[in-house]
Amino acid sequence: MGGVSDVLARALGLDVVRPLSPTAGGTPEEGIGRVGDLAEPLTLGALAERVAAVLPPVAGGVRVAGERDAPVRRIAVCGGAGDSLFDAVRASGADVYVTADLRHHPASEAREAAGEGPPYLIDVSHYASESLWLAPGAAALGARLAERGLSAQLRVSGVNTDPWDFVLATGA
Repeated sequence: MGGVSDVLARALGLDVVRPLSPTAGGTPEEGIGRVGDLAEPLTLGALAERVAAVLPPVAGGVRVAGERDAPVRRIAVCGGAGDSLFDAVRASGADVYVTADLRHHPASEAREAAGEGPPYLIDVSHYASESLWLAPGAAALGARLAERGLSAQLRVSGVNTDPWDFVLATGA
């Protein structure tokens, strides 16, 4: 099943996925975030549309930093807040980084360091980035209980816990 970032990477169609920031002394699968390649390159705009399509809708939508028509193939992801991983993103050779809760200064510093090129940024809702894991997480829990001869009625809540209700766009 994997963790939150594994599920996000699969939902975006990434291949040959590995940890973005491996755990020291851990197995090759252990670590924070994931990085992998798309089977075929997309434009940054097309990838952002894919991100918006696979995540639940939220008021804040999907924010993108980078040229809409720039080609992207290697994608780094981190479900939840991931702006502490910019060094790992750069080291991975990712063309774009998909994560949540990007703060102004770390994001602007990352874009300034990149000049006009990658890594580009796609910023999504914290809730949305982690929500894809809920159904696989419930299934994994059910399987573990069954292995032990136990059962429980498991239900994944459909409540959108994103704290934002609406956005007023001022243009861009």
